[in-house]
Amino acid sequence: MFPLHAREFPFSFTRMDPLLRAGIFSTFIEAILYGLYFVTFLHCLRWLFFKDEGWVLCKSRTQLIPLMTLLIFILLTTDTITAFLILFLYFRGMDLQRLYTLELTAGVIEFLLAVLADSVLIYRCWVVYSRRWQVVCLPLLVWLGGISCSTLALYYYSQNLRWMLSGAEIDRIGRVGGAFYLCTIIVNIYCTSAIVYKVWSVTKNCPTSRGRNLYSTMRIIGESGMLYTLTSISLFVAWILPLRYNQDHLELITIGSAINTPVIGITFNIILIRVANQRRINY
Repeated sequence: MFPLHAREFPFSFTRMDPLLRAGIFSTFIEAILYGLYFVTFLHCLRWLFFKDEGWVLCKSRTQLIPLMTLLIFILLTTDTITAFLILFLYFRGMDLQRLYTLELTAGVIEFLLAVLADSVLIYRCWVVYSRRWQVVCLPLLVWLGGISCSTLALYYYSQNLRWMLSGAEIDRIGRVGGAFYLCTIIVNIYCTSAIVYKVWSVTKNCPTSRGRNLYSTMRIIGESGMLYTLTSISLFVAWILPLRYNQDHLELITIGSAINTPVIGITFNIILIRVANQRRINY
């Protein structure tokens, strides 16, 4: 999210308003990470829509993963464009109240990306455990709680479209935003640990060659899940530490969101790429 709380045009970048400087840094960081994401997206398309050997089109066993891959691409691309658009219009002198609409759009996309990524992780956990609902009841409830928190946070923030928020209202946004990322962390830790444990338990009873393949899959899922969990933890800390309006708080959230949002897409694609590549090598 880009901080729209001061409009100054100083002569020196070092003397620039900290929130504006954080917005510029965050847009720059997001652009770099989006470039990395785009490369993984193109690579991911190769494994999703073509056979392991050659460039022959293949039919996917499930339509969910390709659909989610394309949806994440659309949302992440829109979020990156919106970040640049906000910065461009800000310096062009557009009225702040109008810019809040774009800022709210970026917030919706960022929360939605996290919700989608968590839903796919829950789905994977459900499939690994032979579609047993009792295994995913807890993460599913936490996921629904996260949706409620994100909706509430966006509602509070949308009040900026009519008037500036008070300190108490900003505190509430911090609390519900932090609660959302706490839900995301819980879902990630639970589902990743459950999947890794299931694969590990199967590995013990498998022949050496297949057990090695399953071990590689377990490591891929664990490493990717850890990357996204760490960025979510940093953003969770940024939301809850200073539960009041101050520039350090908003700078951390702005930069943390710029890192966390592309990482969602990157980790999602990396899992698909590495698992598919492992399958090609072994079979």
